[in-house]
Formats: sequence, structure tokens, C-alpha cells
Amino acid sequence: MASQGQRTMGGRLSGKTVLITGGGRGYGEQMARALAGEGAAVALASRTESECAAVAADIVAGGGRALAIAGDVASDAAVEAMAGAALRAFGAIDALVNNAADPGPIGAVSATDAAAWGRTFDVNLMGALRCVRAVLPAMAARKAGHIINLSSGTVRPGCRHIRSLAYTTSKYAVEGFSWGLAVELEPLAIRVNAFTPGLAETRFLAGMPAGYLRGLTCQVPEHVGPAIVHLLTSDIATGERFDALPWLEEQGLLERYSYVHD
Repeated sequence: MASQGQRTMGGRLSGKTVLITGGGRGYGEQMARALAGEGAAVALASRTESECAAVAADIVAGGGRALAIAGDVASDAAVEAMAGAALRAFGAIDALVNNAADPGPIGAVSATDAAAWGRTFDVNLMGALRCVRAVLPAMAARKAGHIINLSSGTVRPGCRHIRSLAYTTSKYAVEGFSWGLAVELEPLAIRVNAFTPGLAETRFLAGMPAGYLRGLTCQVPEHVGPAIVHLLTSDIATGERFDALPWLEEQGLLERYSYVHD
């Protein structure tokens, strides 16, 4: 479903188009709202189009430009259709945010199914690859673009709050993919960054073990808004990982979005 309202005037991203996977809720929704607020046209893709449609309609009602697309990043055909829809609607894709993710099976390695691990990798790693391949021809033709792959704080050495080992392992792979892709695409002036947003209590964490978040400092999902805007408007070098929380702290914003979980 395409929704298009009055172009938002001004803003640091005016005239840009951003494709966001997993854009109907959680981090994806908040990133879309923040980017639209800075003038970007946002294409929101999700397996559940109704969620994206609601967000897109709200953005349009506020004077922004938005497109809702049904699309599963685990499907080659769906991803190609997703990119095609965004290009037809807005004429270009200036940035891709690979946000869609599978949370992974919970439990010990001996108790989790290999097929569930495969599904996690098919969405989190291969889904990012499919999306990159789908948008790359248009970006390469213009010799411009920015690809952002969401990572996870659980990949940091020493992290002991690993909800799903399959998920964490897939995000290690996403970071490796990001570094290698940055090198490959640098001659085309296409930047690639991994983005670690922090921990927020969204539906993504449904099914977590009891007490998993107790005592941890969490953020409300809205905190990713200013962080993704900064990432897309800054001169950060390609191949770098951008951690949202240290940047928010430097800006004096972290406390506004944070709380200690009961």
C-alpha cells in the first residue's frame, strides 16, 4: 500500500529516501518516524503490511511521505519486489536500514533445533544480503548510498546477557558482513555501517527467560530516533560500528530515554 502526502519541507534528510525493513513496529517504527520528521521519504517493509500501513498513514497525516510494503526478507522474490516498489514510488533509495530480525530460539545449544538456527540466519544474515543485492544496482548507478545493518550489544566481548545464542551468533556474522561489504563498496562511494541500538523492551523480547531484564538499564524504543538520524546525516566513516548509547550519553540524551527494569 502506498501512502503519499505533502512533502515535508526542510529537514536534514529532505529529498532522501530510506528503505527500512521490519518497519511496522519497535525500532523500525521509531526510526521511520524520526527520519520522516527530518524530511526523508520512508519505505516501510514488513511481513505484516497492516502494521507498516498504520505507521505510514500516521506519517502521511503529519505531512510526510511514506510507503508501506508487504515483504519477507527470507524470500528473494519478495525482497526484489520490495525494492522495486520503493524505487517506483520515490525514484531512488538513498539508504537501506536492515532492521528486520528473527529473535532466535531460546535455550541451551543442546536443546535448540538446528532448523530454528537456520531460520534465524536466513532472516538476520541472508535477509540483509538479499536486501543489499536488491538495492545495490540503483545505488551503484548513482555512486551514492548508505547501508546500515543492525547489530546487537550482545556481540560485545564479555556480555553475559545473551537471550538467544543463535541470534547473537547471527549478529556477529552481520558485523563481519558489514566490514567486508564496506571494503567492497567503497569504490562506489556507498557507505556501510553496523548500528548497535541498545536494549529496549519491545515485542522482539517476548518469550525471554523470567528475570532476564531485571536490574538492567533499558531504553524506550524512541531512543533510536535521534541516533539513526545522526548516523544518516553524519560523516561517519564506512566500515565503522555506531553504538547509539554512548552517542546519546555524549549528547546528554541518554537519561531521558532510560530506566532500570524491575
